[in-house]
Amino acid sequence: RFDENLELPLLLNAYYGVGSLEMVKWLVKEVGQDPQAKGGVGGWGTLVAASHKGHLDIVQWLVREAGCKPNIEKDEHGRTGAICASYSNHPEVVQWLATEGGSKVLEETDNNGSTCFHTAAMYNNCTILKWLVELALTESPSQESSGTQENDKKNSPSYCLTTVLCPNNVDMAQQH
Repeated sequence: RFDENLELPLLLNAYYGVGSLEMVKWLVKEVGQDPQAKGGVGGWGTLVAASHKGHLDIVQWLVREAGCKPNIEKDEHGRTGAICASYSNHPEVVQWLATEGGSKVLEETDNNGSTCFHTAAMYNNCTILKWLVELALTESPSQESSGTQENDKKNSPSYCLTTVLCPNNVDMAQQH
């Protein structure tokens, strides 16, 4: 019998476990656990946990079959699966989430205003950072504005790249 922590076995399998897709499927389909429920320390959901641990097969199943939304599912700190995968250096997860969920996945911010780009840079995850920079340089920027020129400037790839490469010269970054 499960207690009030009904969703914990699903979360534990995605995060601490071996990342067994078959176990996740069984827990959702047969036991009836909600793949979108949050639990554990940090309020992680299964998608965020599986992304953080790099379990691409589980991430794919959760999005395609279980209805999890890559740009909506967040932990209590506002981190998406893509942000957590950027933190823990799982480029294949970040790339798949971006392909499946569109550019909005990469533009989502956590409660501190950090995106996948900021997170990958902060934790020196160069493969992800390089891919994001290449993507930013090849795709046209989003036409949506945040409402202020200052915020738009700070979220631009050139600003982010300049502040990463030249962190002591924020004035130079603001001119771009």
